[in-house]
Amino acid sequence: MVNLVPIIRVSFDASSIQKALDREAKGIQVPMVNNKEDAELVVKRAKFPPHGQRAAAFVIRAARFGKDGGELILIMQVRIS
Repeated sequence: MVNLVPIIRVSFDASSIQKALDREAKGIQVPMVNNKEDAELVVKRAKFPPHGQRAAAFVIRAARFGKDGGELILIMQVRIS
């Protein structure tokens, strides 16, 4: 068995991040992060409350029933002007 980690490239918007994580991606890559505030927003969108603002789906298995579970890889491509 090969130990691979599925990482999905998503856009900056909240629904794109939500959909990738609901499909059980273990990590996401977010391009066009422009500053510290954008990076913090990506983290909030990827984490369930109280650590973030990701929508909790209490009846969906892929969303771990709204519980923060396991590790998550967040890769952000930061643009420096």
